[in-house]
Amino acid sequence: MIAIVSNVHSNLPALAEFLSRVERLKEEGKEVERIYIISAIGLMPYPSETVRLLSERPEGYIRVISGKYDRLIARWGEMDEKEKEEAVGRELAEVLDVYWDMLGHDGRKWLRTEPESFLTDKFDSNEFYFTYGLIDSPDDMPAENETPSYYESRFAELKKYEVISVAGRRHYAVNTKIGKIVCPGTLGVGKSPAFALVDTSTLAVSFESFSYNIKEVEDRINELEVSRAAKDLLREILYRKKAIP
Repeated sequence: MIAIVSNVHSNLPALAEFLSRVERLKEEGKEVERIYIISAIGLMPYPSETVRLLSERPEGYIRVISGKYDRLIARWGEMDEKEKEEAVGRELAEVLDVYWDMLGHDGRKWLRTEPESFLTDKFDSNEFYFTYGLIDSPDDMPAENETPSYYESRFAELKKYEVISVAGRRHYAVNTKIGKIVCPGTLGVGKSPAFALVDTSTLAVSFESFSYNIKEVEDRINELEVSRAAKDLLREILYRKKAIP
């Protein structure tokens, strides 16, 4: 069995609670062999702590696939102010400037070198493919809960894989002619994050949701040295009152 999450967005309290949940599942007898994180770093105010936590885990147990914001922040220092604002808007550009500094040299190096743009893995005869977005548009997550034909057309070249796992805002699993599409939902925003458990033998999929101390994240946002408008936007994103750009 494997556990999959997406869109962690540097939400350390939610990530820590998820990891604790996985450990409890293992204590209850579920054999979770590996964890896959699709997009780890993003808009919540714990970028350096998130990198540190992931760096300290046993090698190979947690595997990270880069997402839109991982890739964006990795090249943040190479972008001029106009490019930054065009990418995320003025308020979020202000926030990511702060996060870039918070990451420091080691955090930036990890972000540039550790997450893979996609991952494949094999469990017995079943092959898995992990990616953030669409094959022809890697920064764009697939639409949610579409018909099988939608996913068949967008992931046709991955027909050798039994499971294709992608990022998304809401969790879903869709059986198609080219394999099962699994999206674990978002971990980093909202009061009730979700993750997926996949039986690597039977390909059965289940979803788990949980709560965490979201107020802790809001308090951390309030401590950031950014404008009030930027803080307001982060709080709206955290509580899902506004969609992530």
